[in-house]
Amino acid sequence: MRKLRKKKNKKHVTIIVYSALVLLLTMTAGYAAFATNIAINAKGNLAKEATCTLNHEWTYEANPYFQNLKIPCTGTYKIELWGAQGGGDYGAKGGYVSGEITLPRNENLYFVVGETGRGTYYNVSGYNGGGRPISGYNALRTIGTAGGGATDVRLTNGVWNSFDSLKSRIMVAAGGGGSVSELFEVFSEGVAGGLSGGNGASGGSVCATTSGTQTRAGYASCTNYEGSGGFGFGGTLALSAEIKDSGGGGGGGYYGGGAGNYTNESYMQQPGNGAGGSSFISGHEGCNAIDKNSTSNNIIHTNQSIHYSNYSFTNTKMIDGSGCKWTTQKTTDCSGMPNTIGTGIEIGHSGDGYAKITLISIG
Repeated sequence: MRKLRKKKNKKHVTIIVYSALVLLLTMTAGYAAFATNIAINAKGNLAKEATCTLNHEWTYEANPYFQNLKIPCTGTYKIELWGAQGGGDYGAKGGYVSGEITLPRNENLYFVVGETGRGTYYNVSGYNGGGRPISGYNALRTIGTAGGGATDVRLTNGVWNSFDSLKSRIMVAAGGGGSVSELFEVFSEGVAGGLSGGNGASGGSVCATTSGTQTRAGYASCTNYEGSGGFGFGGTLALSAEIKDSGGGGGGGYYGGGAGNYTNESYMQQPGNGAGGSSFISGHEGCNAIDKNSTSNNIIHTNQSIHYSNYSFTNTKMIDGSGCKWTTQKTTDCSGMPNTIGTGIEIGHSGDGYAKITLISIG
């Protein structure tokens, strides 16, 4: 009897160990599958599952990470981007770009999705290039809001404002300028571009804030070129004793818009909206691509539309934040842009940016 019990106990132990091993392997496989679907690598990128299925869509919302897609199969993909709106109730609207591109299997694309301008404090900006406002000395008076961030597709990883990463962008949807909306009249200017953005307006002053274009950033014309944007970012005014109330931050983009003008010591001018950034699509006629040898201190343009990677889009669409289509210039067709869920039209994009890529043909 004792020998029988001993054999029975060994059998039970074997079954328990085997079951535990199966459970461990199952959990490990499950974790591996999860990691394949949504993986966060050492640089903080969010990587989505690569599914080689015709008409499959990958979508990307705003967050402070690069979002990576490793192309699952050689084919033609449609990419659509929406730039973010400038901050405040009257923040200028974001732009829209789209196009079709042939990509090889295993190419890495990095989607950087802009955030809308979030507030009225100098340390808050719209992620991916929205310029910050600055707070006035008198907290009871109007202050601006941040510009909206751009949404873009890059070929090089990094932080959002790394120049080597910025110059690898093959498509950019611009963000709108930040607004001013309290004690003074509201100025709903500074929409995202197009080949260039909308200028910002300033109350009680003839000064305008200029927008980003294909070859330069915008600036606040009343401030001796202060508040300038740059390649990939909108402008922010530097705090000074002269400023009583700040304007809105510039919108992000290929080149960013300038920061809005401000109330000066004599109160002879009023703060205004930041200007919009410009959009870019490699292969879209009228765009001016950056040279591969450009540096942050020496930006060279090729006067050609195709990016130095030779990736180029066809069937392109470029629509600014007022809903107007652009060819080599702004057209009179201002019927709007597709909304992000594909069910209708919006006249300029509201809220955070968005990105979508769809596999439309294989091989």
